[in-house]
Amino acid sequence: MLNSIKRTLIRLSGKIYIFNPITYFPFLMEGIAIEFNRIREFKNNVLSATVPNENMWVDSIEDYNNKYGIPQTLNGTNQQKINRIIEKANLNGYPGADWLQEQIQMAGFQLYVIENEPLEQNIVQYGTVQYSISQQYGLTERFVDPDNIPGDLVVGSPPRGAGRIFLFQYGTCQYSTSSIYGTYDPNSLNPQPFRYIRTDDQRYWGYYFTLSPFSNRVATDESEFLELNQEEYNYLVLLIKQLKMQRNWCILQAKVV
Repeated sequence: MLNSIKRTLIRLSGKIYIFNPITYFPFLMEGIAIEFNRIREFKNNVLSATVPNENMWVDSIEDYNNKYGIPQTLNGTNQQKINRIIEKANLNGYPGADWLQEQIQMAGFQLYVIENEPLEQNIVQYGTVQYSISQQYGLTERFVDPDNIPGDLVVGSPPRGAGRIFLFQYGTCQYSTSSIYGTYDPNSLNPQPFRYIRTDDQRYWGYYFTLSPFSNRVATDESEFLELNQEEYNYLVLLIKQLKMQRNWCILQAKVV
């Protein structure tokens, strides 16, 4: 590279007698300087994108999206797209509530982690009174029932299949899981993905958390949910599965519009 530049300058300088050097030589040097400056700027741009950062070169966004599996068609400004890349490149952090919330927001989703923390007092089981402090009639609830929190359940990749779908022949029910009166649905996938549902076992209620549009409470109904397009929603669900601890179940308060 250096030899090529050197030979070019020698050839240009050797023919300098053709024109007035006092008038045109400064322009020649200016042109050469501009080209060297362009090379220098390109080198600095590449260097700035070596490690993802807030000031990285915007022309490197597409390459980093391909590297980290971020859809190229996700909406947002260049800075929002860079923030998604930084989030994906972040290899440090303890998977707690604060870190998870920071990562979700850095990816462009204004949601807050609301943990299902132990209640300050037991839920009364018999009307408005409880019989005594020492004697209870059954177990009292220590956490909020996840069934009472609206939103979509995000758990993780299905660990197993749920078998094939049957075409019911007797009304809308099937008689048991082992005895089926019907035929397989030929148009359905086999096996079907396992569908998680909120558990009624109170021992596991503390492992639920909610991603809410509000910092101090969960949304009360779907009208308060964060609005996303289908691609944004799909990416958010994938991000949650990748970031959260496997034991924790997320109730996502977002909807597709």
